Amino acid sequence: MKVRMSPAVVRYLLGLLLIVVGINLALLPTGVAHPMLRDRRSSSYRDIECRGVFNKSVYARLNTICRDCFELYKEPELHGLCRSECFTTEYFKGCLQALVIEDQADKLDEQIRRLSGRK
Repeated sequence: MKVRMSPAVVRYLLGLLLIVVGINLALLPTGVAHPMLRDRRSSSYRDIECRGVFNKSVYARLNTICRDCFELYKEPELHGLCRSECFTTEYFKGCLQALVIEDQADKLDEQIRRLSGRK
């Protein structure tokens, strides 16, 4: 059984939908984003056990390496494993090799030591 709606009813329902969506968007605090899109750098920094001095640009660079590695292999766990223990696992080193940037390893190791708070 096929139900046909008149164009007026369709316009009314679409208008109602737009109003509901608009109200929901208006009620959201301005700083709220979808959890997958939110930039959680400082809390994420603590979550991966970094206990050193937070440096936004260094953290972003290391995180980008892990994200690029994930994009290369498309393994769901890889991004987290690369970042775990404040970028000190073998997964991070493997990502440097996979991305052919292991020549930067010494400089990155020093930056990781500062971020992680390890000697």
